[in-house]
Amino acid sequence: MKRFKSISVNENTFKAVECLTETLLEGTKLSKAQVVENLLKGSHEEITNKKETHETKKDTTEDQEI
Repeated sequence: MKRFKSISVNENTFKAVECLTETLLEGTKLSKAQVVENLLKGSHEEITNKKETHETKKDTTEDQEI
């Protein structure tokens, strides 16, 4: 079951979301909620990937020091 909540954003952010409703996925018009959801998923994946890469590099560096 989905729960819907309201959020407040400044005018520039709202305009950017409105613009992205038609440009984020070519040939498809998304709702504002779908735009926010897609952007958050993409950002979350990017942060998670960077964290995993950082941890892998750290582990490799520690192995080389031993």
